[in-house]
Amino acid sequence: MVAVDGAKPLFDCREIRANCAVFEGQPLRWATQGVCSIHAVMLEAQKLMTDVFAAQTLAGLAENVDAKAPRTYHTDIVRRIDNRSASRRSEVG
Repeated sequence: MVAVDGAKPLFDCREIRANCAVFEGQPLRWATQGVCSIHAVMLEAQKLMTDVFAAQTLAGLAENVDAKAPRTYHTDIVRRIDNRSASRRSEVG
């Protein structure tokens, strides 16, 4: 996750508790103390997701693809790249 998106939170808390209409612009101290309930859940979700991503490797992802791919996958890819290169050379020349 960090390698793709950089280090950023999954959830950006907007602290809506302080602007709640029930408090008419003057929230009660107890209502805004600590982490809000929604933010606490999102922090837990982010931790779980980060742990899952951290347990993955590129080698593991490649093994999963390799396990699904047909036996001819590697030679098919090489052939496609060769054909594309030849096609581009003929367009230029």
